[in-house]
Amino acid sequence: MTDDVTTNETTGALAPVPEAEAAAVLGGPTGAMVPLGHSTLGPTRGVWRVTGPGGVRAILKVVGQRDDERAEASRRQTSYQFWAREPAILAEGVPAAYREAGIRGPRLLARFERPDRAVALWLEEAAGRSGADLSIADLASFARRLGVAQGRIAAEGGGTASVATNAGVPATAPAWASRAFLRDYAADRPIEPGSSWRLEPDDPRWDRPSMAVIDRPLRDALIRLQRERETFIGWVEAGPRTLAHLDVWPTNVFVDTDGSVTLIDWAFAGDGALGEDIGNLVPDAVFDLLHPPTLLGALDEATFAAYVDGLRAAGWTGDEREVRLAMCASAVKYDCIAAGMLARSDRADQTTYGTAPAVSTEELFAVRATVMRFLAGWADEARRLAAELGRA
Repeated sequence: MTDDVTTNETTGALAPVPEAEAAAVLGGPTGAMVPLGHSTLGPTRGVWRVTGPGGVRAILKVVGQRDDERAEASRRQTSYQFWAREPAILAEGVPAAYREAGIRGPRLLARFERPDRAVALWLEEAAGRSGADLSIADLASFARRLGVAQGRIAAEGGGTASVATNAGVPATAPAWASRAFLRDYAADRPIEPGSSWRLEPDDPRWDRPSMAVIDRPLRDALIRLQRERETFIGWVEAGPRTLAHLDVWPTNVFVDTDGSVTLIDWAFAGDGALGEDIGNLVPDAVFDLLHPPTLLGALDEATFAAYVDGLRAAGWTGDEREVRLAMCASAVKYDCIAAGMLARSDRADQTTYGTAPAVSTEELFAVRATVMRFLAGWADEARRLAAELGRA
């Protein structure tokens, strides 16, 4: 995820850790607490790397119901913002198909109910390389495992139908599974006239020097994609269904020295299309400067091929064009990036994800414009595939 939905600010959840928690997990009082970046859209109140006596370390994640405009969504089980989803997943373990494919979740060390309607999740720190330290080969290998897991779920219980009716959702999907993630995520950035998220061709901020990286053809392509949001979401919703993670990007993937893979941050997990997760993995590998934009084409090719290979190995026999359509149509998820750039186009420096250092506006905007040009190509490919498949 990008800085449009993340924070590097410490919050009220940074209150001293209760002695009982520290004693049970760390064997004594806490020492250093290092805040980690996290999404501000969901129920997460804070994430820290905590060090205790003798250098013992753990990850502390505090989640809870919200009391703001997202309060209702945080209580609704089908919403991607549902507060109790990740505690449930961590308690019971990630879905079996993922474990059998070689993808494990973070190990839950302890869970504590707090009096402020929050839950403290103490997790074992994931081992291995992550984020910018993952190569294309690493990400392709992960994509194959993801394909095996999601292909097995789709082959056993999925179908091709609209998520709006829940048809095609695997019958074994857990009660906590989110529904209509992409639709709800997009709705959190409304594009009706007058909305700050709506891209307008005559917005004077396009003429600011920092926005010169988005030329008129790209501007028009982004506006078109945003206006076609409903169509693109419909294409993703009509794709073959699986149980998806829905926040797959390199900082959530850890590859250990023995090749084992840990996938963290399951807060959004639920019903998704085959291909939807890697539709997030590819652009998010570049948007926040983890990898150079020159690798986009190679990363796209490698991860898609590996993912489809995993689907086939799992026994899924559907049309891979359906997978590619969902992957490419997921580009609509990023129509907010240009709006975020416009809002920050008068700044000299920008933040990326979480606790990462600030970078120059010139550097970040150049990268993001390149990724958006790439996604405009995905949008065109989605339109062609939809026509081939009789969806247009």
